[in-house]
Amino acid sequence: MNRVFIYTFLLIASSILLFSCKSSNVSNDTTALDISELIQPNTTTLICIRHAEKMADQRNPFLTKAGKERAEDFAALLEDVNVDAIYSSEYNRTLETVMPLSQKKSIPTKIYDPRDFKPLMSKLLTIHKNQTVVIVGHSNSTPQFVNMLIGEDAYSEFDERDYDNLFLVSLKNQGDAEVQLLQYGVKTIVE
Repeated sequence: MNRVFIYTFLLIASSILLFSCKSSNVSNDTTALDISELIQPNTTTLICIRHAEKMADQRNPFLTKAGKERAEDFAALLEDVNVDAIYSSEYNRTLETVMPLSQKKSIPTKIYDPRDFKPLMSKLLTIHKNQTVVIVGHSNSTPQFVNMLIGEDAYSEFDERDYDNLFLVSLKNQGDAEVQLLQYGVKTIVE
């Protein structure tokens, strides 16, 4: 085998392994992984996450201190990624999660309806073809959206206490997508 191929394969594999490790006591260094290495050329890349940690017992809650830190971690993770568009549901917790990234990239956040993915899907397959798009949703809507992208029910809702999941979706067409489920930021257990 070609040495460059083997080196590249080992580098990507070790990065994925490092990035997907979880710990409840140790902070994951989100800057250790260059997520841009996982983005395929000439492919629509979707980075789909659930909002960060939210305040409890509110109708439209804002982020907690831990949630704001996770939002900053997410922006740092994508520092070297060429993001073309950012989408969020209209809720405080999702908008706050993507705010640091939106500000650092100088990209306005566009609103989508997490109860109706058809308009967003249409934009992804036309306007954003071969671009990198960030989509922030919820514990139920984010896995549901990824399932729609791949055309099967592969992912269930996230546990209500789980905030560190990140779907990296390489989308060719609806139903023709590759998915990597990764984790980012510090693993928190919210009681």
